[in-house]
Amino acid sequence: MNPRTIYIAYGSNCELETQILLSGDLGYIKAEEKLKKLQVDIGEVERILKALIKFLENKPLNPFYLYWEKTMHERMERILFTAETIQRRVQDIGKAISSDYQATGAAKDREGRPLIAVCILQGAVMFMADLMRAIEIPVEYDFMSISSYGNSTSPGAVRLLQDLSHPITGRDVLVVEDIIDTGFTANYIKRGLLARNPASFRICTLLDKPFRREEAIKMDYVGFFLEEDLFVVGYGMDYAGIYRNFPHIALLKPEYR
Repeated sequence: MNPRTIYIAYGSNCELETQILLSGDLGYIKAEEKLKKLQVDIGEVERILKALIKFLENKPLNPFYLYWEKTMHERMERILFTAETIQRRVQDIGKAISSDYQATGAAKDREGRPLIAVCILQGAVMFMADLMRAIEIPVEYDFMSISSYGNSTSPGAVRLLQDLSHPITGRDVLVVEDIIDTGFTANYIKRGLLARNPASFRICTLLDKPFRREEAIKMDYVGFFLEEDLFVVGYGMDYAGIYRNFPHIALLKPEYR
């Protein structure tokens, strides 16, 4: 006997959709309830959930589980860069960084210490992890967290949430970003880190989104250029905290934005 499943989607368009799938010895039962374009508040959601739980408590079935109605892939309008394409590009960037700091003079640390890669949380985590494995020279890494978007994706005041764990004075520093668009955050990071007197400073970004640029910023390594002004998710990048674990870089369908 397969477990019964409840699918519940509660989106920003104030649409609540519930779907109950029940499976038992006598077959498969499907019941759907859709409340579209209603201003459903949290209290209403709780009322509906309690009613569903009460309904299910009277059924001799296995415990239920809450899932999305659609998988992540089904919620995407189109894939911009596949996981395979991303990995090939990350390997290319890793080789370029290795070559630059080993043979072409990018390394300026007078003591010959390893490059320090600074991952900007949270969006760059996946890119950072793959990039570190693609770089062929010794690398240390650290993390910073910057607040700039919030859930609305509107640029606002940029502030530091988490600073580096170690000093970077006299060290070669490579900032690793997921996406650079307006340039506000990247310049905030650049000014703050240059004030600590590193031996050298470079920026590596997975995506460059020049359509929204409001402040000029020099990038030394770029994975992909977004030819359109698109809001993308996946491979570390999110919408309202979700979709970071989607392996591709993609565009969400309008109903999920």
